[in-house]
Amino acid sequence: LTNVNFGTQTLTSPANNSVSQLTVLNLTWPSNTAATSYDLQVATDASFSTIVFSGTVATNTYSLSGLSDATTYYWRVKPKNNGCEGVFSSVFNFQTGQTVCNLTNSTNVPIAISASGTPTINSTLNVSSGSAISDLNITMNVSHSWVSDLTATLISPSGTQLVLFSAQCGSSDDINVTFDDSGSAFACGGGAPVISGVLRPQNALSVFNNENPVGTWTLRIADAFNQDGGFLNSWSLNICSIQPLATELFNTIDDLKIYPNPNNGIFTIQFNSTTSNEVKVNVHDMRGREIYSKSFQNSGLFNELLQLNNIQSGVYLVTVQDGPRKEVKKIIID
Repeated sequence: LTNVNFGTQTLTSPANNSVSQLTVLNLTWPSNTAATSYDLQVATDASFSTIVFSGTVATNTYSLSGLSDATTYYWRVKPKNNGCEGVFSSVFNFQTGQTVCNLTNSTNVPIAISASGTPTINSTLNVSSGSAISDLNITMNVSHSWVSDLTATLISPSGTQLVLFSAQCGSSDDINVTFDDSGSAFACGGGAPVISGVLRPQNALSVFNNENPVGTWTLRIADAFNQDGGFLNSWSLNICSIQPLATELFNTIDDLKIYPNPNNGIFTIQFNSTTSNEVKVNVHDMRGREIYSKSFQNSGLFNELLQLNNIQSGVYLVTVQDGPRKEVKKIIID
């Protein structure tokens, strides 16, 4: 027999009308004793005509990812079992915050890695301000023969330790890399530097998410073998956090579409403009570097194909400004 008495399904978290939410978060609701699964819907409008997720969930929680900055989302769930289903809960909404990233360079460099013995070096970097980490990337430049001798570990002010790589790439030389959870899979290159580009570390940097970034960070490099030495030339951290929306960001471009996303560096930006303002488009990487900037004439329907040449895989921020209206969206380049 199946239970048809579902009662009134409610929602728990994020609380209704929450703001400054992360772009990756958990949706939770009370377990319904009559249900064996739940239909979950997430949309960018209260009428659910623009759905960004729709699926059946076996438990009373779901990890939602890939959300855009500065966007209001609406969500609801419906309990059901093998024989029947209830009705959708009341709708909750939440608003994601604006991603703000700050780049900090270590001044405690260069540091020699001795060719004698099995040395371990520690280089520090001080972050003076910030709020809970939502994303973190590390860039490092190391001159060293036999890179497989090395283990690199990042240590947060809270004491969390993360091995970025260990005993990789054999007898090849040198490192000039950005480690980013959104990068390409870790791989050794064919020449020097053997570890280069934007790569995922051997362990996910997301272990630092929600920590307070303020304080002293340490990059530790251990050399496990005698004879080969080198230098830690430089390193930096790009730390992102979610901030409340600035006042001007509430005047957003409601129907802005960027597709496909993810993409290979070629994508379309589309929205309807009610002004004759020049439209400005900027693209920044997660280290805050501008990699594209162009202004376009506005004829009402804005529909432009952008092509970013020779771009590395990773996460980028696209800023579109139409007079007083401004919107920032995150894209992923494969």
